[in-house]
Amino acid sequence: MNSCGLVNLYYDYNTKLTNKMRENLLLAALLFFLAMQVEGQDIRFTQYYQAPIYLNPAFTGASGAARLGTNYRKQGTNDESEYESFSAFGDYYIKDLYLSGGLLFTSDKDQYSGFSSQSIAVPISYNFSINKEITVKPALQGSYTRQGIDFSRFLFSDQIDANGNMTGGGSAEPLAVDDQISFFDVGAGVVVFGERWWAGYAMHNMLQNNVSYVQGGEAILPIRYSAHAGYTFFLGKHTRKTRMKKTIMPTFNYVSQGGFSQLDAGAILQLEPILLGAFYRGIPNPLTEGEYSAVSWVVGISKFDLSIGYSFDMPLNTPTDPGGIHEISLTFLFDPTDPNATPRSAKRLRCPLPY
Repeated sequence: MNSCGLVNLYYDYNTKLTNKMRENLLLAALLFFLAMQVEGQDIRFTQYYQAPIYLNPAFTGASGAARLGTNYRKQGTNDESEYESFSAFGDYYIKDLYLSGGLLFTSDKDQYSGFSSQSIAVPISYNFSINKEITVKPALQGSYTRQGIDFSRFLFSDQIDANGNMTGGGSAEPLAVDDQISFFDVGAGVVVFGERWWAGYAMHNMLQNNVSYVQGGEAILPIRYSAHAGYTFFLGKHTRKTRMKKTIMPTFNYVSQGGFSQLDAGAILQLEPILLGAFYRGIPNPLTEGEYSAVSWVVGISKFDLSIGYSFDMPLNTPTDPGGIHEISLTFLFDPTDPNATPRSAKRLRCPLPY
């Protein structure tokens, strides 16, 4: 969700308002704005399966090799709607210890309000087998986040003259706010998978930090819960010697955070090396009212140890056209112990993700 610009919060229609009353009105407006910002706090990637560690820390090391990846998401085409999100990650599976470690960086920026957020997380996961067919990977994650808002972009009453024109210059309002905050947090997750299927559950923001910019204010960052799964169907006869992989994977991701919930559901068709997909985003929780819906189209290439994906969201229920939502993903697998190895063909841990 885009943050709403805090523009023209109130006009000084009543010159008899005391400074204290005006300050209280301003702080109330700020609290309302920041509460709206918190509701849509976390990034939600369309290609969630191509942002595995962000989706669930238990996907750390799920490729069974060393892996590097990045995701870039852009919404809107002008300063009033442009919103950018970015993530970069790396992970490695230590097969002798059944242990995986990784590093995840995410960044979020709203051009309109000047809101920005940067986070770095360190996930660790462990895998064990229930039997020859089922593997379980629980995980924990620690993170540090720094975020801020550029209050110089906001327009206050003393910047508007009696005729409603902007006077220029900054505001002299006594703002009891901080433009930067930072906090530590914890996340956890688990993934269970077999040869053709995977299912996971994750929790983020478990410490429920106070992320209010108003001094003495309170705005609790709610826990983000997510459940996700996928199943691979092979098209035609499939053997290890088959040169071209032909599969289709129905998949979904359900997210609940605070008063917001969303279910993304669709399928990825792989006709190696081509990936094609379609999703409906925004299927609401039956107990709540959905706030966003879109049809998403996905196209990509997955060959050897490289996967590239592009998706475009077509919003269905927005009152104005923000220019659609574009997203690009890139994933690369390699074996640092043997430059000549081919990780995808090696005998290793295999979680059947669609890339």
